[in-house]
Amino acid sequence: MTPPITHDIGFPIIAMFTAMTPAAIGFSESADALVQIEKQIDRAISDSVSNSFFLGGRAELQSLVVNYFETRNEAGWDGYDASPITVDSKATALEIIKQLPYGIQKPDIIPTSVGGISFEWDLHAKSLSLEVEDKELIWSFIDFGSTPKRKRSGIEEVYADILPKDLQTILREEFSVA
Repeated sequence: MTPPITHDIGFPIIAMFTAMTPAAIGFSESADALVQIEKQIDRAISDSVSNSFFLGGRAELQSLVVNYFETRNEAGWDGYDASPITVDSKATALEIIKQLPYGIQKPDIIPTSVGGISFEWDLHAKSLSLEVEDKELIWSFIDFGSTPKRKRSGIEEVYADILPKDLQTILREEFSVA
């Protein structure tokens, strides 16, 4: 085994680098605390990014919708009497994904037995369910944490590239994780 590389004075360089914390090289213990806080912030940002619409989150959801369309394309796909996911439901779901605001919680996406696709959000005792059936949206929002419970719902036709304003507002105000 070769001896560790040493400085002119015989001090092993490896030992010098392993002992180089901010406090060890002459900075205060506060500098160590700041380094730890920086690491916590980095972890929090990383967790937030993985659970919200940043850095490719839309592509992941679009891929899931396409997969459901391709694998739930026959009547009875659920082992019972589920209808296949329709072309219009797929197209509407993909359009909704394009319009979801950045910085919101990533929804769960679930195929429905009537040929549609459901988007589900749950955050801090608040729940939003948005079901796409062909070109129609059926949605319901409930805030279980408020007294009395806040509830809103609607049935809307999807036209071109317009996510209903009520839904945009609810998503931005109630399901933001940024």
